[in-house]
Amino acid sequence: MPKGREQREREQRAAVLADLISVAEAARLIGVNESSIRKAIKAGRLTARKIGPVHLVSRTEVAGYAVVGHRPRKVRPLTNRSFPA
Repeated sequence: MPKGREQREREQRAAVLADLISVAEAARLIGVNESSIRKAIKAGRLTARKIGPVHLVSRTEVAGYAVVGHRPRKVRPLTNRSFPA
């Protein structure tokens, strides 16, 4: 028996909700501070949905952001001046 329209819509909503995680979980997932995730949302690098007081982001999108959008801190190279003589 073919699925009804309502059932398909429910399944689609469930699939979308299953992929959503909190800002805190997203930060833990890629090893950054929550404020970094919030800044990425504000800058438009990540999209978020607000459900009640909680912002949720796509786990898939966060994983892509970790690979492409997030830049690790720059480390200064060691020089002779780095060590006392």
